[in-house]
Amino acid sequence: MKIYTDLKQSKALAKILSIESADMKYKEYISSLDYSSKHCDVPSIGYPHSKDIPCWSLAALLGLFPHYEINNNGVNIQLSVKGEALITEKGECLLDLAVNMIIHLHELKMF
Repeated sequence: MKIYTDLKQSKALAKILSIESADMKYKEYISSLDYSSKHCDVPSIGYPHSKDIPCWSLAALLGLFPHYEINNNGVNIQLSVKGEALITEKGECLLDLAVNMIIHLHELKMF
C-alpha cells in the first residue's frame, strides 16, 4: 500500500492544493552526469522549498477533507466526500482514491 503521493500525483496535486498542505517533498538535486536539475525518487519529510515538488502522505490528504467515509468490502475501497463517492479501480489503493477524489471534486468546483 502506498503511503505518499508518487511524483506524477504530486505534480497534479501541486496545481490544485496549497503547498502548505504538503507534509513531504521530492527534493531537487543537480545530476552529476549531465548537470541537469532532477528530483529524488523517494520523498523526504518536511515543507517543500521553491524548487522541491510538494508531496502528500495519506494522512495529510485525508486531513484535507472536512468529513469523509471509507468503506472496504474486501475487494474495493469506496471513499465518500461531500456527497460524491469513488471506488478503487484494479491496482489502486486508498491513497490513489484520495488523490482521485481531490481531482474529481476540483473538477466539480467543490474543492
